[in-house]
Amino acid sequence: MRKRIVPGPAYDVIYEFLVLCGAKDPTPDQIANIFRNKELMVMLSDCTSNNAYAIVENALYPAPPVSFRDIAQATASAFEVKLVDILGKSQQRHVVLARDMAIYMIKFCQGSNYSEIARYLGRSRSSVSRSHNKLVEKMDFNEPENFLVGKTFEISANVLPTRRLVF
Repeated sequence: MRKRIVPGPAYDVIYEFLVLCGAKDPTPDQIANIFRNKELMVMLSDCTSNNAYAIVENALYPAPPVSFRDIAQATASAFEVKLVDILGKSQQRHVVLARDMAIYMIKFCQGSNYSEIARYLGRSRSSVSRSHNKLVEKMDFNEPENFLVGKTFEISANVLPTRRLVF
């Protein structure tokens, strides 16, 4: 039986998480360090066990920031267009769709406001807002075969870093 230095069901969740990440037998001190993080404990107290692993991982191993350019480049690759086209003035349908997706992904990944995205793309804030809203209307996450939803996952996989945890 494991010696518990902190009470509650969160102890088991954190213990299991550390084992899944490769820790042979997490020490009580490793688990206690997690419990000393008050923000993390507040998040864990309000979540289901399905989200607990992601919350612990994100708190302990935050992902490095992703730049606008990285997102735009991943979008260009996914839509098989050039980055110059996304940043340019082209009005070809496939380029406009790629540009709209870049706006959506920058907003999704960065949480940036429309003005910041507009500055990066050399567009007006209102055109960026319109592009974002237009794409959101086209997307249907309840339909997995939706082309745009598939592109969203493809771009996310290329932009958002995967984590390798080492103990």
